[in-house]
Amino acid sequence: MNPVPVTEFAAVVRALSAELMLAIGVVALVLMSLKFSKNEQREQAGWAAAAFIVAAGIALYMFTLRPFLDEGAGPSFVGLGIGNRMLVIDKLAILFKFLFLGIGLLSILIAQRSKEIMQDHLLEFYALMLAVIFGMMFMATSADFLMIYLSIEMVSILSYILAGFVRGSLRSSEASLKYLLYGAMSSGIMIYGMSLIYGFAGTTNIMEIAYKFRGADYSNNVLMMMAMLFVFAGIGYKIASVPFHFWCPDVYQGAPLPVTAFFSVGPKAAGFALAMRFFVFGLSAPTETNLAGHATMEILGHIDWRTPIYILSIATMTLGNLAALRQSNVKRLLAYSSIAHAGYLMMGLVALTPRAMASIPLYLVIYAVMNLGAFYVVQVIAEQRGSDDLESFRGSFKEAPWLGIAMCVFMFSLTGLPPLAGFAGKFYLFGAVVEQAARAGESRLWILLVIGVLNSAISLFYYVRVIRAMMAGSFDSAEEAEPAKALPVLSVSWATMTVLMIFVIPTVVMGVSFGWLIDAAEWAFS
Repeated sequence: MNPVPVTEFAAVVRALSAELMLAIGVVALVLMSLKFSKNEQREQAGWAAAAFIVAAGIALYMFTLRPFLDEGAGPSFVGLGIGNRMLVIDKLAILFKFLFLGIGLLSILIAQRSKEIMQDHLLEFYALMLAVIFGMMFMATSADFLMIYLSIEMVSILSYILAGFVRGSLRSSEASLKYLLYGAMSSGIMIYGMSLIYGFAGTTNIMEIAYKFRGADYSNNVLMMMAMLFVFAGIGYKIASVPFHFWCPDVYQGAPLPVTAFFSVGPKAAGFALAMRFFVFGLSAPTETNLAGHATMEILGHIDWRTPIYILSIATMTLGNLAALRQSNVKRLLAYSSIAHAGYLMMGLVALTPRAMASIPLYLVIYAVMNLGAFYVVQVIAEQRGSDDLESFRGSFKEAPWLGIAMCVFMFSLTGLPPLAGFAGKFYLFGAVVEQAARAGESRLWILLVIGVLNSAISLFYYVRVIRAMMAGSFDSAEEAEPAKALPVLSVSWATMTVLMIFVIPTVVMGVSFGWLIDAAEWAFS
């Protein structure tokens, strides 16, 4: 990877135009909070935040993506180096930036309909969310340990505030504190690992580290392997990988529901962008046949980082699914589901081919839509019935059938059943693993694939529990359905239905027509 340095101020502004637009949005929202009353904030905040995200997307397309398309900017590992190559703007970064903006827009849509957030300062809330997206973008573009650490800390610190945003709520404050404690521990471990790698390479720049490691042999160096694992601790904390997942269920349950929905996809996607930047673009190099024949990547320094990630992938998906089977709270259930999906995504890192790499952002796009949709259904029911426990979902299918149908779509898609989007994501991801297992003759990849399929089957049981709870009493006689009558009757407005369709339609459409999504994902690695 050898980016072209960008020294002209105008070129830097164009390359970082999306980030600058978000920064302007953060400042503007804070200033608006000083002027508008709470009633005015309810009307203006969501639209203002969404407008800045859309503006950032337009800027990203006009000033960053179009030059790449017009100039035909070669392979994905060639880009623009900014600030002594501390930041890299390449196809991978552009792809993830669009993903982050999309996640932010959908999360704002959920927050706009939330009663939890309505009780507090809305403009400050959206300013924090834009700032987190700003930090996530820098996570995707960071190519130096210093910038990696700063971007992770920026996202983390702002996330702590979002988790505890509902003042006066003990659960929200507890979620924020737990998030802070686990985050501080993982950050400390990560920066220690970075210092060890700096001792070996004499530089903090990922590209220079790759150059130093080329031709070296650290295959038997225990300290180097420890350093890699320590760095992964910081990344694993963001993606909620075992054993850095302990914060996830408690924080998801305690944080406001729109924040939980955002956490389940946003920081996770940023964590995988960073993992790919470090392990794939930093510690690996494409072979000569890569650009034309999609051969495997060469691991620099002979550092076998794939084996630990292989083990953690199995542990993450298995623990997440088994723990979800025992949950009676839907937010905690979806938290463990999120952990399991991190395990599936790690399979792409283990396979380490261009197609496997492309499967990660493709899967994240699909996962973001269906998971945010599931959280929106939970929000609608929890706000009307005062609880997000499974018991509060009883009879909801009968009272709000469209809500029940939507939840069926999301749950079956998360399982990976055809013809929904979740199946397309898993099919492409598992197919990449099969392709590499057959080509390289790696038996452990076949084992990983079998475990992934078995875990997908296990996940069906707890996803169906949610659907069964919603259907409980829906087809019984009035006498048999008496327990469900104790719960408030659900009502679904046209506005709620409209938002619901924004999540349902892509979940269905991407399941039957996902060629364009594959093309976009593979473009980043072509």
